[in-house]
Amino acid sequence: MNYRHDFHAGNHSEVFKHALLCALIDHLQLKPKPICVVDTHAGSGLYDLESPEAMRTGEADRGIRLVYPKRTRALQRYLGVIEHFNPGGLKVYPGSPAIIRHLLRSEDRLVACELEARPAARLKEAMEGDGRVGVHQREGFAAVHAFVPPKERRGLVFLDPPFEKPDELSLAAAALNAAFRKWPTGTYALWYPITGRSQIAKFKKLLSEAVPTFCVEFLAYAKSREGLIGSGLVICNPPWQFEKNVHAICKALVPVFEECGSGYSTEWWVRPR
Repeated sequence: MNYRHDFHAGNHSEVFKHALLCALIDHLQLKPKPICVVDTHAGSGLYDLESPEAMRTGEADRGIRLVYPKRTRALQRYLGVIEHFNPGGLKVYPGSPAIIRHLLRSEDRLVACELEARPAARLKEAMEGDGRVGVHQREGFAAVHAFVPPKERRGLVFLDPPFEKPDELSLAAAALNAAFRKWPTGTYALWYPITGRSQIAKFKKLLSEAVPTFCVEFLAYAKSREGLIGSGLVICNPPWQFEKNVHAICKALVPVFEECGSGYSTEWWVRPR
């Protein structure tokens, strides 16, 4: 599939992964030492939910617009971030670099990478003047190798590729395995769309077993339906007790999509030793 944020901003998979992204950053910030977040496929940062691209798919109507009124405790942090960008009503959706930047403390840092020239230019303009943020126009998987380990020695690498290539998960596994060798204590999170099981099973086999790895999948549309039915997040070196947040967030999301047969599952691919 080709996952372009302009068309899919605010859909159910964005809600799922960004709610967990907020929780990951909150966990890493429980300690006072600074963190660095490397966003490998950053996009342009902010998306107009009334743009022709967003209106063409209407996916936000079946995503953030359903979830936004549900101010449950587990979703409060994430929805508070969305509200920050929408003081006058839900009109825009922040991508991962905008969300991360909003959550940064003064001592934290964001390294945002985007290969495509147009969104990279938009992102640079949006982040201009913020010394905590560096924007780089470069390929995302190569960026993993280039920017780890960060000088802070604490933080997160967030991988959210567009899945334009059939071997995207194999490329992701190779990038992660190389990164583990350089920075074995870093936290890594990879988002993927659920379009079939074979590629996910292959990715699991390719990924190193040397790092604790937790996987969560959220199905918004378990009933028969064309298109993107759900997505997953693989978290390597998840913060201590992060699993509790995963369950709380997913349990809060399931009722929103209950009529569509929603559900979620979790699995430790490699348990902590």
